[in-house]
Amino acid sequence: MAMYGVLRLCEVDPWSADALMWRINHDCVPLPGDVPGFVSSRITDSGTGKILWLTTFEDEAPARTWDEENDPRINALLGWYLTKPPQVLVGRVHSRSANLGLKARHVALAEVS
Repeated sequence: MAMYGVLRLCEVDPWSADALMWRINHDCVPLPGDVPGFVSSRITDSGTGKILWLTTFEDEAPARTWDEENDPRINALLGWYLTKPPQVLVGRVHSRSANLGLKARHVALAEVS
């Protein structure tokens, strides 16, 4: 099973990071929820004004379609906070690590069926 991700690097004044995180959580994260093949959406705040937002899908087609169709809408929602347009990468997710009970286990996605 190959998964594909859409990774957005958003840069913001560090003082505005909390507001941007709120905006992403409440207005943007729910957007891909109805897309067939949607797996998850995660946000990471580096504490330095850089926010990473990773949205994963089961296949490449929904990842690319979702990015292309929603990029202008997401930029409109987030644009006020950003110091420059987000960098967007779409690509294959090669592995994952998950806490399965008491012990975390790294799983190559080729092993997952």
